[in-house]
Amino acid sequence: MSGYEGYYFYRAPFAPSHLDSLPKETAIVWTDGSATESNKNSGSGVLIETEHGEQQEIKVAAGKLTSSSKAE
Repeated sequence: MSGYEGYYFYRAPFAPSHLDSLPKETAIVWTDGSATESNKNSGSGVLIETEHGEQQEIKVAAGKLTSSSKAE
């Protein structure tokens, strides 16, 4: 198992209990980025979950100007 796979294999089971332990008034923000071949057609997305259960999505196309890491 690679370091990357190991990170998620061992830490992923703890995420739900950690999220459940946060105060009710906590807003949770999820981010992700992607690109074709690491630096083509890149973009990013954000999902904001409010304490009231409302969700807002933001999507940004960054094109060929940046990598997925910089887009995110």
